[in-house]
Order: sequence, then C-alpha cells, then structure tokens
Amino acid sequence: MLVIALVIGLLILPVLIFLAGRLTLGAYANGGLLALFADYFRGLINGHLSVWLAVVGPYGFYLLARLLALVWRFTR
Repeated sequence: MLVIALVIGLLILPVLIFLAGRLTLGAYANGGLLALFADYFRGLINGHLSVWLAVVGPYGFYLLARLLALVWRFTR
C-alpha cells in the first residue's frame, strides 16, 4: 500500500493540484503541467515541506482511515 500511495503522491496528486489551480486561479505562472512537475520535483529535492506533505499525504490518509476503523471496531 505504501508504494501505491507514494505513486499517487508523486504522479497523480500534482496533476490534481494543477487542475484545481487552473480552474480556480487561472494559468500556472511558470508554464503548463510539465513546468509544475519540474517545480514539484525541484521542491522535493530541495526538501520543501509542502511538497513532502503532498507526497506522503495519501499514505497518511490511508493510515488515518485504518486507525479510525480500528477505533470504530473496538468502540462498537
């Protein structure tokens, strides 16, 4: 599950971020989708917290869902 979540965070989430930004804010200032990917991976290499949170976010949501399911099971 970790690998799937990381692939989602690395490849799918930037596309969703781009589409949401394009719909709400307009064109991306540095170019198109490929420019966003370049900035995204540059931020990843430079250790920007926001990019790392986007990468590990899907796995964090998975862990949170498992924790809530466990709590729900024991409180029933």
